[in-house]
Amino acid sequence: MTRARPLIALLGLLGLLTALLAPFATGPAAAAGDDDPALTVRITSLNPAVIPRHGRITIDGVIRNDSSVTWKRLNVYPLTSPSPMTDRAAVEAAALTDPNSTDFGQRLLPLGVPVGNLVPGASTTFHLKVPRSQLQISGAPGVYWLGVHVLGESPAGRDGIADGRARTFIPLLPHKAQASVAMVLPIRAPVRRADDGTLRDVQDLAQSFSPSGRLGRIAAFGQAASGNTLTWLVDPAVLDAAQDIVDGNPPLGIGAAKPGQRSSPSPSPSSSTSGANGAAAPELTDQDRANARTWLRSMTTLMRNGTTLALPYGDPDVSALGDHHHVGLLKQARALSTAAFRTRGIPATPAVAPIDGYLDPAVVRHLAAGVTVLLSDHGQDVRRPVVSSGGRRFVSTDARTSAGGPLPAPQLDSLSLRQRIASDAAIESLQRTSRTLIVSLPANWNPDDPSAYPAFYAGLDPSWLQLQSLPAGEPVRRPTLSWPHDAVQDEIPLTNARSARQLAHLGSVLGQLVDVGGPQPDSDAGAHRSVTDRVTGAALAAVSYDARADPIAARLEATELADALRILLAGVRLIGTQFVTLSGESGVLTVSMLNGLDVPIKVTVRARTGNPDITIEAPHAIQLAAGQRTTVRLVAHARAIGVHEVALTPITTAGQKVGTALVFNLRTSQVGMVFWVIMGAGLALLVVMVLRQVRRRLRERKAAG
Repeated sequence: MTRARPLIALLGLLGLLTALLAPFATGPAAAAGDDDPALTVRITSLNPAVIPRHGRITIDGVIRNDSSVTWKRLNVYPLTSPSPMTDRAAVEAAALTDPNSTDFGQRLLPLGVPVGNLVPGASTTFHLKVPRSQLQISGAPGVYWLGVHVLGESPAGRDGIADGRARTFIPLLPHKAQASVAMVLPIRAPVRRADDGTLRDVQDLAQSFSPSGRLGRIAAFGQAASGNTLTWLVDPAVLDAAQDIVDGNPPLGIGAAKPGQRSSPSPSPSSSTSGANGAAAPELTDQDRANARTWLRSMTTLMRNGTTLALPYGDPDVSALGDHHHVGLLKQARALSTAAFRTRGIPATPAVAPIDGYLDPAVVRHLAAGVTVLLSDHGQDVRRPVVSSGGRRFVSTDARTSAGGPLPAPQLDSLSLRQRIASDAAIESLQRTSRTLIVSLPANWNPDDPSAYPAFYAGLDPSWLQLQSLPAGEPVRRPTLSWPHDAVQDEIPLTNARSARQLAHLGSVLGQLVDVGGPQPDSDAGAHRSVTDRVTGAALAAVSYDARADPIAARLEATELADALRILLAGVRLIGTQFVTLSGESGVLTVSMLNGLDVPIKVTVRARTGNPDITIEAPHAIQLAAGQRTTVRLVAHARAIGVHEVALTPITTAGQKVGTALVFNLRTSQVGMVFWVIMGAGLALLVVMVLRQVRRRLRERKAAG
């Protein structure tokens, strides 16, 4: 026992010295334990974006204490990997490693800085200056790790394990490096309609157009480009949604009443509007409308001055529509898209961009010449990323670069994205591939703080890295398209396409009915969309890529709007008696036509008798004001006697059925014909009697003489 005491004391002293000296060790950084670090560290600025030949690198960042204890005597140390990664596969594998259990180099201890203490929930910043001469790197061109470790003292003591860490990539350029990058920025968002045509989730949409919203930040990212070339991938339904918010989220404006309700004038754009199932929709503020207006103007300018790829309206699931033989919907979506961009004066190239990067090869034949098909290389090395076939351009975007930087930082914030682009471009230059790196950001991309955007472009030095438009494709006979089984499983179901077709058809009928040659009340001011366009756009939401998340809900929304339109169309009615007598070969039938809509309509009547000997002539067109009831005169012709069932149906001038039919019985007696037959017979009898009398008198005179 006595001998053990000095040994125990010596071990204790060694343990204490190890704990105290660990932060100042010059060896590799110690591996982290199983638990995540207590301190969250993020690099917010890195200048320059590549390792310079001379000078220094400055690193700025933020440390946040996410634990429940106070951390004291915090120090921040930079570190780098000693050797570079020189191929794309190595960079991709590195980006996927666990940030808390992956070591890549030594802490540069002389360059560490103290940042004090942090209580729970508090944050602080750090600023590091790293001279190029003190980087412990081989100096070979390629991609290096660059990171920071934060070490501190908790109530449990101090050790050599990093209590917080951050990392990113930084390239060392090869001699005379040259590379090119094409960046595709998405303007995609769910746009859904209630059963009165207003936007659902309008407050969420309005917030997204604000400067702090997702779409607002994407526009700011584009504005910060300042002369750099960007490619925009735009769903025009999002542009129309912004216009609807500017206009106060107007309904269709045609008096879509629910069962048992009386049709009433539609609210003005400045008033609160109805939401789904008659519930009051949240009222938009003046600021909401101003944000949407500013965003729309900014995006219009950016698209006019840049390169724009026009998605089909509503961003429909292209493979599903082709596979389910609903190509008509795809053609309607393309026509609406073309009209939306033409009306706004935005030159745009038609495009399709499946959200998962896969396209059914069978659909290609349904795509018009001139379309750009934006797909994904899914992390595979593609020798020719852009090819052309049949007048269509097929672009394989780089899935690896588009995934962004390594964890734990947000992989697609502006700094992580910039460093990944610069790193992959540097390797392309090192390998002399001369390929353009094509980076297409995901549909739900949500950029970080706009204050970081200028640094994004400043770090992509144009002396070696050019931002450009998508290149032209190399001609091939037939493109190779990957179409795995999982992609088929993810498609929008057939039932959604059917519901969308039915709703689009009702929109077409309604448009024919209310198209009386002028703008309708409560239509969105200055917008290009007709009633047909608006309803068709709502129908396409049921087959959009966004609907994949919940196809049943999307289908029900289309069904609700379709039911509301059927009720609306039923407000056009013919009123008359159940029994009508036609006393001659022809005559006039009188019925009443009622317009139950809150807008003028143009309508006519179709008659069905089931008997070719009975014909009814209807007027070519009848124009009725909102709520008007008028008398309609129809000329009937009969070549048969009896009782016949007649159905009169209101139809559009294009022949589509609307409203409620009037069914009645028509009796044709042909009294006039019988009268003339009797008169003719009587006259013939009279002539015969006169002739007989004349003959008899002639005989009597002859006998007397």
